[in-house]
Formats: sequence, structure tokens, C-alpha cells
Amino acid sequence: KHLSSLRSLFLVGIKLESLKHGTFSDLYNLQYLDLSMNQIKYLDNDTFFGLSNLIELSLSNNFIASNNQMPFFLSLFNLEVLDLTKNMISDLSPILYEGLEKIKGLYLGTNILTNLNKTSFDSKYLKNLDTLILSYNYELKYLDEATFSCLANLKNLHLEGNAFLDTIRRNVFNGLGNLKILY
Repeated sequence: KHLSSLRSLFLVGIKLESLKHGTFSDLYNLQYLDLSMNQIKYLDNDTFFGLSNLIELSLSNNFIASNNQMPFFLSLFNLEVLDLTKNMISDLSPILYEGLEKIKGLYLGTNILTNLNKTSFDSKYLKNLDTLILSYNYELKYLDEATFSCLANLKNLHLEGNAFLDTIRRNVFNGLGNLKILY
């Protein structure tokens, strides 16, 4: 309660393994939260409850997997940047994006994604997404046709360092009329 005016919190590299329900509930003015370089494997469904003013969240360099996808970010409706780089995410489900109404940047590079299809990004919550980083997912061997068709406002797409680059399907980039940068 004494930290309610806190705007930024950096808990980097302190060997955190888990975050429980309501861990940050008294930090309702928090805008930036960096939990990178820890050992987080699991997020509770309401871990980020109360952080409605959060703009940027970094969970990079942890061990978060996608086998237990829940709407972890449901209360983060002002979040603009979500960094999940260097985790153990192998697949994507639209439930992951629930509540992220203002998300502009989604960083999923260096995970263990294996394939992506149209449903991977088929979410009303990604309508404002302008940057998507999928770089260096070495297991990513397949992009379905129209994988990105729901991301009409996407401007920056990072795909470098992935195995599928020699077999890109014809209609993979359908719907990306606003794309400015493709790596």
C-alpha cells in the first residue's frame, strides 16, 4: 500500500520462479513492469490484477510455456507492449490476447513456436497491433496461408532467423496492406 504511487518496477534477474494472484494489486499506478531474466515458469490467472494503468510489460528471458494458456493479461487493457521474448512458448491461442485492447507491440522472438496459422492471431484484441516480432523461433517451420490476415494495422513484422524462410507460401502476407517493414 505504501508503493501505490510507483510508476516503474524493475525486478530483473532476481530468480523469481512464480507470481501469485494479486502480487501487484496495490500498484495501480504502475506503468512499466520488467520481470525479465528470472525463472518464471507459471503465471496465475490474476497475477496482474489491478495493473490497469500498465503500458509495458516485459517477461522476457523466463521459462513461460504455452501449454497452460489462460487469459493472463485480462486486466491489462491499457498495455501497449508485451515482451515474451526468450521463453518456452510453443503455440499461440487467441485466449492469450484477451483484454489487451491497446496492444501495439507483441514480442515473441526466440521461443519454440512450431507453426502458425490464421487462428494464431485471430483476435479482436490485436486490431491495433503494429509491431510483431517472431524472430529466431528455430522450430518454426510452417506458416499457413493467411497467417497474418487478421492483422490489418501491422506495420513491422520480424521473421528473421526462422527455418521456414525457404518455403513461404503465396498468401501468407494477405491482409497486410499497411506493412512497412519486413525483416
